[in-house]
Amino acid sequence: MEKPASLSRRMDNQDALKVLQDLLAKAETSIKIKLGRNDQRSIRKLIDLFSVRPAVELPRALKVLWPNRSRKSASSTFRSFKERINQRFNEMNRRIRLEHHKDNRPISDKTVWIERVLSDEEVRELELSKEASELAKRFEQEQRLEYHDTPLEEYVEQQVSVELPIVTFPEALVDFAEQVAPEHWEGLSEDEQAMLANLGTKLEPIVQLLPSIPGKEPPVVGFECLALGPGGESFDQIVKAMPRVDGGLLRALMALTELKTAEALRSDALQKGIRGAHHLFFTLNLDSCMASSAYFEEFLDRFQPILQQNVIFEVSEETVGTGVDRVKTSQAAHKLRLAVDDLELWQPKARKEISPLAEISKIGASTFRKLMDGIGEDPRRVIETIQQYMLSHKPLVVEGLEEHEDILFLEHYWPRDKWLPLYAQGYTIKPEQPWDAWLANLRYFGLPGGQILVSPFLAQATGLVREFLTDAEQEKIKRSWMGPVFRLELPGSAFGRKDPLVLGIVSDRVMPQTIPAAQLEGADYVIVHERGTSLQAEQITLDQLPSHLRALRNLPGVGRGALDQAPLSEQYSFSRWLPQDVKRPAPAENHLVRADVEEPARNGDIVIAARRFLFDWLTSPSAPLCTLLGDYGMGKTFLCRVFTNEVLEKRKADPNLPVPLYLDMRSLPPWKSGQLPGLEEMIKVLCNQAGFKDVS
Repeated sequence: MEKPASLSRRMDNQDALKVLQDLLAKAETSIKIKLGRNDQRSIRKLIDLFSVRPAVELPRALKVLWPNRSRKSASSTFRSFKERINQRFNEMNRRIRLEHHKDNRPISDKTVWIERVLSDEEVRELELSKEASELAKRFEQEQRLEYHDTPLEEYVEQQVSVELPIVTFPEALVDFAEQVAPEHWEGLSEDEQAMLANLGTKLEPIVQLLPSIPGKEPPVVGFECLALGPGGESFDQIVKAMPRVDGGLLRALMALTELKTAEALRSDALQKGIRGAHHLFFTLNLDSCMASSAYFEEFLDRFQPILQQNVIFEVSEETVGTGVDRVKTSQAAHKLRLAVDDLELWQPKARKEISPLAEISKIGASTFRKLMDGIGEDPRRVIETIQQYMLSHKPLVVEGLEEHEDILFLEHYWPRDKWLPLYAQGYTIKPEQPWDAWLANLRYFGLPGGQILVSPFLAQATGLVREFLTDAEQEKIKRSWMGPVFRLELPGSAFGRKDPLVLGIVSDRVMPQTIPAAQLEGADYVIVHERGTSLQAEQITLDQLPSHLRALRNLPGVGRGALDQAPLSEQYSFSRWLPQDVKRPAPAENHLVRADVEEPARNGDIVIAARRFLFDWLTSPSAPLCTLLGDYGMGKTFLCRVFTNEVLEKRKADPNLPVPLYLDMRSLPPWKSGQLPGLEEMIKVLCNQAGFKDVS
């Protein structure tokens, strides 16, 4: 019997916890070990699961990790998650694997565990031992184990499946397919049609590294557009999932959603008056299958006006023979703008024919990464090799930048006498302002990288926030995603508080009532397209957002001003006051109880120091409305003033305390005879008098 390719030992739960915690710590401190926010949350849930036992039932793990998904969807997502986590372990040079049973036993019999792969030396030491024999025997038995009664629905495909708040164009794609291939489209299943209609686009920013702009981050000059399935599927996964779809039609539909995405982003930017939006270019991939398809000609004919708006086709390195002729024919007939993709991989003859027609060349990511492995030996030799793939007097795009050090290397070693633009592209490239207002990083959703166009609604909300904050405050904004909720963490210092102000912006592409409460947890306000949905948080619309931000910034100062401007202040000196008590009946449901401030009972009542009672009420997250009652002259007004002053003083040490707003009805102006204003109108007048204008 042959021994298996690798032997391993399952870890106990303590060792499993340690390696998962180490992975999280590495992801937070190392730029080389990257984990998306979703993966970080999943690892924390795994830590909770492994804290009890060394192996967890797969159904339980799926339910805990992805509670809102079907078992099939969660199983598919788990496989991709496991692959990413094991890749991170490899990057840490750890012989560790997250594993689960991959045979055809029922899913209810499968478990998840963490194992350590034995080194060759350890295997040799154990080969003659009983333990080695048992390990090999167990491995063979598990590989040959058969479960003939496994239900068909428990088999799942290994592809990522996530919910993306991505902008798609289903009507345009369906219209195109029905017009150019009606019979073929009609013959597809509903699932196939749905997937094709909801294709999206991944955008990879292209920035200008050189010539650099002093004091500025490299500006975005364009985007490469890549097809993305509705569940985050890559190009290869889409093709594999659509074996019955004509390859030419599939690529034409991909190109159409990419083109529509580019048009939407450019149009929104132009409407916002974004400088440079006219010059932004977008690249679409053009391979031999697409170039030879009749659907490609239909695509070019129908969308010629959009294609003329700085759209460039990246011709694949696989283009040879008659494929070269087709590209040249289409370029001449439709005046296409071309780029040569992965120029280092082209055949010499094809390269010679296409290069004169191209205006940009690109060096592939894998080639650049291999070159970067040798920068320690001869960095200038790396630069010379890269320069070989520049077309004469034309810009070069270097793909595959994964770390910030890659940018620094190119900026430092690129010859100063080369004034042609040097562009860069890769997952380390992040779109800066203003483009980040429209885009979301796919790493938020557990995918490797790239950006998606999410929503003009998000862009409007982000723009309003930026208009309100100073430049220094804008730099402290933090962005994250939780499902369809985009979270903006604004610096607390801008609003007189220690903790950040968290805004949850709900994508206008989803129904707010379907959002789990956990995705809104921690949000101070939820920005919605329309109010009225049953969200467990305070909702405001875009129209209300500016006034709310002004109110939050101005309220701390207004609190002190309202107290100082209150009438008869000379009669209420804070230096002369007597302690006051409040009394209430014996504890009842929903009443605030704090035994440490209670004093001896008198006649069955509980007497509490008034200011301490009010402060406990103020800081209790679940205390109900508090009403202060008392006879004339008992000190209600003075107690309110003293309490307001005390809270304002305490806020100097703890800005997260609520801002008290003291409103005295004696400050109201006289009203016309016979007219009695409502309470809301009186409060609005008092707030305006106190300097708090944003009241609605």
